[in-house]
Amino acid sequence: MNRRCWCAALLTCGLLSAGLAQPPVYTETSRYSYNPMTGTTTQSYGYYNPYTGAGRHAYSVRNPYTGGAMEGMTMYNPYTGITYPGSGSSFKTYYNASTGTRLERQVVTNPYTGTVHSSSSGYNYFTGGGGTRNVDANPCIGGYRASGTAYNSYTGAGAASDQSYNPYTGTYRADRTSYNPYTGTLRSSSVTERRQPW
Repeated sequence: MNRRCWCAALLTCGLLSAGLAQPPVYTETSRYSYNPMTGTTTQSYGYYNPYTGAGRHAYSVRNPYTGGAMEGMTMYNPYTGITYPGSGSSFKTYYNASTGTRLERQVVTNPYTGTVHSSSSGYNYFTGGGGTRNVDANPCIGGYRASGTAYNSYTGAGAASDQSYNPYTGTYRADRTSYNPYTGTLRSSSVTERRQPW
């Protein structure tokens, strides 16, 4: 090997050892842990791509003795800005077999429009009671809409509400309804106001 080829080989080896020839394109991590004293199992997974900006983190915690279980997931992509898993969103679930309670919550954010959407739900398998809540808000302009429901699958009782505010027209509106299956009572109310926009 002549002197020129030898120098080129040394330069290539130096670049590879320094990590400059092939920069990391994708990073992925995973973790697992178990506690024999409490029976708790914890798992997590994550990845990040610096070129696309996509990232994700998911985790789960379970305990077979108490029946508790919790899961969560976060996804983010600053370049797309669209509201689907891959822009900026998080999803969490919780379940407890001892009490029969199940909870879910999801939040999606659009960094370009400033819109934040959140949805929550809960249900109890023992009592039959449950409810949902959805909120669409834009902190930049001050507009929002929030709706919620409450119900009992065993008794048939239920209630619903809807509130909204339009900062451009200054209109505020609130609607509420409820039903009692034992008395047969159905109630509803509606309020509309014009408020001074900012």
